[in-house]
Amino acid sequence: MSDNAWDDESVAAVLSKTNELLDKGLSTEETVKILVQAGLDSETAASIVGDVAEIRRAVKRGDLGYLAWLQTIIQRPFGSGPLGFILPIATVGFTLIAAFIGVFFFPPGYYPRIVLAIPGLIAGAVFFFVLSGLLYNFRYGVKKMFSRD
Repeated sequence: MSDNAWDDESVAAVLSKTNELLDKGLSTEETVKILVQAGLDSETAASIVGDVAEIRRAVKRGDLGYLAWLQTIIQRPFGSGPLGFILPIATVGFTLIAAFIGVFFFPPGYYPRIVLAIPGLIAGAVFFFVLSGLLYNFRYGVKKMFSRD
């Protein structure tokens, strides 16, 4: 394939074929050979097969990445382990405290109370992403630090 032939359909077809071959139990070397026979140059085929194999290993290990981890926690907040239990509880607690401070810290009469609660709600959202980033790094960073992969 030439460089200008890499449109979305071509990429999808190559990735689909690579996954199909790896699902059949072929080694990465055999998969590269088949992709080269199909028209890819050997360097590109080796790169694609290596990347797909690495992604498959990561999925198998459960190292899905930050966004996938967040999606799991959001879909099953209390069924995704202790860190997935801590994150929503801490976020809701912090948000309520921040909104309470916003509402009752300022004297009444300056602004409607809901306007004073908005910075607390924003702080809760920021707290969610900061805490989730810290917990994600704690969960996967320690495991990666001591792994021999």
